[in-house]
Amino acid sequence: MWFPAERVLLAGDVCFNRVVPLAVHGMVSAWVSALDAVLALGPATIVPGHGPVAGPGDVAALRAYLASVLAAARRVEAGSASLLEALASIDTGPVDGWIEPERTGLNFRRALREVRGELDRTNLLAR
Repeated sequence: MWFPAERVLLAGDVCFNRVVPLAVHGMVSAWVSALDAVLALGPATIVPGHGPVAGPGDVAALRAYLASVLAAARRVEAGSASLLEALASIDTGPVDGWIEPERTGLNFRRALREVRGELDRTNLLAR
């Protein structure tokens, strides 16, 4: 829910702050696009679905992290990196210090399934 006069966005599960996100449903690429849309609104305050109230810098950090996860998966699919090389290349710096860092492996797996075309786009809740 967007309150333009106050520049406040109630973002729900589109935004996480101080908690590494968990991409077990949906498409990582769509999540990155959704975060672009959030930032394009120009919110001053974002109420995330997980973690404390955030600002645009926090959302930008989340976006950078998810984009890095997706880019790593694309390198594997392109044949330019092994699974281990790609996983090691994920830039977790934007979310360094956030809780649940072990989620990066699960997020990478989801992104890899996306770029390989293994996800049923008509049933994005499918695992």
